[in-house]
Amino acid sequence: MNLLSHAVFASICTGSDGVVFGAMMKDLMIKGVRDETLPKEVADGKKIHNRQDEIFDSRTNLIPFRDELFSIIRHFQNPVLDVICDHIVACNWPLLFEEKLEDYTKRLYEIIVPRMHLIESKKRQKIMLMMENDVLASYRNKLCLRQGLIRLAERSKNDQVIKDNISGIMDLVPKADPIILEVLPDVYRESRSHLRELGYQPEGQLRWRKGFLSGEIFNYPNPERR
Repeated sequence: MNLLSHAVFASICTGSDGVVFGAMMKDLMIKGVRDETLPKEVADGKKIHNRQDEIFDSRTNLIPFRDELFSIIRHFQNPVLDVICDHIVACNWPLLFEEKLEDYTKRLYEIIVPRMHLIESKKRQKIMLMMENDVLASYRNKLCLRQGLIRLAERSKNDQVIKDNISGIMDLVPKADPIILEVLPDVYRESRSHLRELGYQPEGQLRWRKGFLSGEIFNYPNPERR
């Protein structure tokens, strides 16, 4: 799960902007800052981020796909799968949620701006560019997914491994689509349960469509797939 996916599954469980920010930006925040010194809601968002990763990474139905990724890009399979997850959420957005994707990402950027000081200084410019170009919404497009994989490669020590195999990764994406969609209701349930343990009421900012929790919705045709 990457930025969009983490934000989404915080947003459908809570109305707290701080929690959504912490869940979305946990890996980009200033290192070494103790959670006790952060706003409580942001610190709780970081906890939700970790729980979301635990539930996503533990799903056995993802193992065969992870193995296929590992066969071509070795130990980079997890960050690549995170980027693919954001693509699949964005690509299937009309089936999953009532709000338009661009309206939702606009709200996310409005959550980020007043909390930009919590992000590592060297990463703030990249976040600004992400917001200016609405990169999160663009992930529904396969060309933008490819560009996202290139950006990921540039951040990796052995970037050539990913760059040399982008075509192979892209060929595997359709296979990941139904597998990841099957996992999403579990991510929602666990996020909601953990937020309740932290004292939050299950009143989300984002509403899913009927059939999401049962999985029925994933059998519907998606007119915006591209």
